[in-house]
Amino acid sequence: MYTRPLQARAIETERRFLDALNMLLEKKCLSQLSIDEIAKTAGLDRGAFLKRFGSKKQALFILWERYIERAFATAEMLKAELPTFTNAMEACAYISKHIERIQTTDFSVNRAMHEDFLEKLHVNSETK
Repeated sequence: MYTRPLQARAIETERRFLDALNMLLEKKCLSQLSIDEIAKTAGLDRGAFLKRFGSKKQALFILWERYIERAFATAEMLKAELPTFTNAMEACAYISKHIERIQTTDFSVNRAMHEDFLEKLHVNSETK
């Protein structure tokens, strides 16, 4: 079971693994990645990855949480800045720019989560 790291060294190790996973997901889907490849890209070893996350999917879920935290922080920032706009079109353009930046920056994790969702999706024959 995953527990959030508390010590600086463990936090840095987790960050390196998640950054490596994110970088690799830009080129490949999760099913094409190996734990060894993620660890090598992070400059760490497989055992440390397994001890930290237990599986690739668990690492993906933690990466997704990191994305969600950034998205919520951006939403709060936009909410706070909204009253400063006097023109609705300027406000919409500003918000759109920031939302697009989040989606572009974290495209790989969004795609991987979508692939995980589709993998588990069961289609009823009556709805085909």
